Amino acid sequence: MDDAVRSDRSRFGAVLSLLLLFLVLRRYQAPRAAGQNNARGVFKAAASFIRWSRRHGPQRPVTIDLRHEPGMPKAEFLRKARALQRLGDDGNLFKAINPVRPRDGTRRVAHQQDLIRRIHQQYGTRNPALSRRLIDRITDPTRMQLDHVNELQTAGADLRNNLRYLDSFTNGRVGTQIRQQIRNLPDGTPLRINIIV
Repeated sequence: MDDAVRSDRSRFGAVLSLLLLFLVLRRYQAPRAAGQNNARGVFKAAASFIRWSRRHGPQRPVTIDLRHEPGMPKAEFLRKARALQRLGDDGNLFKAINPVRPRDGTRRVAHQQDLIRRIHQQYGTRNPALSRRLIDRITDPTRMQLDHVNELQTAGADLRNNLRYLDSFTNGRVGTQIRQQIRNLPDGTPLRINIIV
């Protein structure tokens, strides 16, 4: 009797060890180049995570609601929500691994400086007042912020081609709505967006 119990326990321990090993091996591991803090590394990390999510993450998508709130400019909210909805419909929206990769502030600064240069080139001599108003608008963080079209928390890349200016309040509230709905989901869960206006 004692030997049978020991045998059952050892078999259970072996099965449990194999299960844990399987779970550890299935966990996402970023490619070596993804650790580099440059555009190539960031792109490789995002693309690698999306491939991993499609293979090993949950297969059934979870629908989350994005709700227009008072104080959000409707056009800004719809632009953001529809961009995320398209990404979800195309199968490119997933819950990212937390904590998400930190933002690189130099990309944000370079993007803003490039936009200021282009505004000045286009309007600086022909309409200096408009040029000043546009530059003031994008440099005032209480009015406009650089937003990731595909949020970092939904596996978006911290690259300049994923940055757009968005109303500050809308940016903050949409990010909070997403975070509250996905925080308990497994990493790699595919997401779909339902827009409520």
